[in-house]
Amino acid sequence: MSDKLKIKIKPLAFMDLLAFKNLVPKRKKMFDNASSAKPEEKPVVNVLAKRLHPIRQYMTIEEVKDVAPDVKSFKLKADASKGTNELAMFRAGQYLSVKLNIEEERLTRPYSIASSPKDSLEGYYTLTIKHAAFATDYLWENWKAGAKIETSGPEGQFYYSALRDMEHIAAIAGGSGITPFLSMISDFNDKGWPVKFTLFYGCNTIADIVERKKLDLIAESSGGKFKAVFVIAKEKCEEGMETGFITAELIKKYIKPEECSFFICGPQAMYTFINKELSAFSLPKKQLRYEVFGESKNVAIMDGYPKDVAESFSINAKYRGEMIHITAISRESVLVAMERAGFAPPSKCRSGQCGFCRTRLISGDVYIPAENDDRRAADKKFGVIHACSSYPLSDLTIEVPYDEV
Repeated sequence: MSDKLKIKIKPLAFMDLLAFKNLVPKRKKMFDNASSAKPEEKPVVNVLAKRLHPIRQYMTIEEVKDVAPDVKSFKLKADASKGTNELAMFRAGQYLSVKLNIEEERLTRPYSIASSPKDSLEGYYTLTIKHAAFATDYLWENWKAGAKIETSGPEGQFYYSALRDMEHIAAIAGGSGITPFLSMISDFNDKGWPVKFTLFYGCNTIADIVERKKLDLIAESSGGKFKAVFVIAKEKCEEGMETGFITAELIKKYIKPEECSFFICGPQAMYTFINKELSAFSLPKKQLRYEVFGESKNVAIMDGYPKDVAESFSINAKYRGEMIHITAISRESVLVAMERAGFAPPSKCRSGQCGFCRTRLISGDVYIPAENDDRRAADKKFGVIHACSSYPLSDLTIEVPYDEV
């Protein structure tokens, strides 16, 4: 037998190899013949990228509606006077990071877009927000028709992908966690229902159901592709609804879990409960997708949090070339400590996922909840933390990034 490796190459494959062989000489010839003059216009690709992924968007509030107790819907349109002539397209399920100036503190809050991506082409987004505390106090007082606001471009990984997800989506929403699903449902409805979609929507009372009329109308017109299962916890439910909580038993009543991709969005406490219920199905990780839920609350009761941690610590923060000394409360994130001190550190998701608030930890110890630790392996190795999901356990020295824009 010959020692030479025998490889049979099909005609089409041979053509591919020939094209690849000629690629470099062809490019070199193009470079040699190209003009050395600076292009008069920006490359088309760069212009398109800026339109699709703007760093900032400026908008005005066109309309405000009450859609449930303590829940408002804000319709936003592009503010051409500030340079935003169109709104960026987005994937249903993504969010905007809203920039706020409250009592001389500059901070951010992520809010899911509730409208359909098609609506952005018509010039508006809708944010549906539940009143909670500090930031929403400000929104309720100041976000009126005509008010001007600033946001990021669309962000986040909580969206359907035909290449990754199954053709039956099981969505689990708790309270205001319905907002990204409102966008998904509208988007699938606009597209004629390329998937089947079952929504399990948990609320305390019937009145808490956000956009119930809209959900009912879409269900009626979807040809069986969309079904909303309302699960009411604190009062007697109506016919066709469920009472109690979204349990494994209830889920199996309506769907076959092994044939679904699960999308989950709601308060932190719901995640803990739902994780236990979904574990009964032994699903692979690829079938479970969670929306980030903001900063962890009550970190002191989480697994791995040390006992007898002091109430506060000092932080030496190198920021814009200066060393600034601030005080941090141990049960609030490093990001919140910086915002309280008047910094304007970059942040978007506030959940440890996006990495926009990456901060170098020079010395000291922090606690990072396991479910919020989405750092890259290199960051873990070289002492980089996400400020929004890191809680001081000692005095710290950090180097803080800052927003150039």
